Amino acid sequence: MPKKKKKTNKQNVIQSSDTSENYKEIIKAFDEEMALRKKKRFDCSECEHVHIGDVTCDAFPKCIPHQIWHGSVRYTKPYPGDNWIRFKRKKK
Repeated sequence: MPKKKKKTNKQNVIQSSDTSENYKEIIKAFDEEMALRKKKRFDCSECEHVHIGDVTCDAFPKCIPHQIWHGSVRYTKPYPGDNWIRFKRKKK
């Protein structure tokens, strides 16, 4: 039985280029979001509650959670185990 040739559909070509544009838009939006997060990121070393030389603070006396320490969570709202203490920038 002979194999059928797959026809190239113009609609498929258009859709694939649309998908490429969608990916470009998604990547651009992601890059913008990451730049914004870095700009507004909370740096634990700038907080008045941090214990210098350790990965602890008044809010997290055992260990500052990874998400907060590395800035993937904006620490402006309650966080489990934070002892009701929030980020407060050191006075200059």
